[in-house]
Amino acid sequence: MPERGRWPSRWGFVFAAIGSAIGLGNVWRFPYLAYKYGGGAFLIPWLICLVVIGIPWFIAEIGMGQIMQRGAPGTMAKIGKKWEWTGWFSTVIAFIIACYYTVIMGWSVVYLVSSVSLSWGSGAAAVDGIFQKGKDAQLKESQDKQIKLSKTPITKEADGKQVKGSGKMSIEEGIRAAMNESGA
Repeated sequence: MPERGRWPSRWGFVFAAIGSAIGLGNVWRFPYLAYKYGGGAFLIPWLICLVVIGIPWFIAEIGMGQIMQRGAPGTMAKIGKKWEWTGWFSTVIAFIIACYYTVIMGWSVVYLVSSVSLSWGSGAAAVDGIFQKGKDAQLKESQDKQIKLSKTPITKEADGKQVKGSGKMSIEEGIRAAMNESGA
């Protein structure tokens, strides 16, 4: 059996533990919600829960992993076979968190690049437009198609005879022409 990997330094472990314990919620969402719903009043129960539940739980997890030299599922299985599912549960939760953190990091990169290049213009409405580039292209394509259809002379039936149109069509005629063109 190959030797199990170990942390090369104590500081590497400390920074990895801090990074996994703090998370984006404390940096990104918590200050916003604390400001929105009363600021400092929420800090008191948060600190109590942190000291009474969070830190002891964290130390217990780290200690069990250190003593048993296994991952979460193996550690919980060594405690009792019926507890192995809790180790797998925490592993699955960590994977889910990693997935949505990837999306948030992608947004951060888009905002960073846009802020450096000033590609969104100015004002709050321009910030909303960062993710609209694909939709704007679809809208322009749709408008170009409508212009093309409106310039096409059409033939109408009026009183049972064929009449050459002026090139302008009603909304209903435009919808019918677009549906016929797309094969719907």
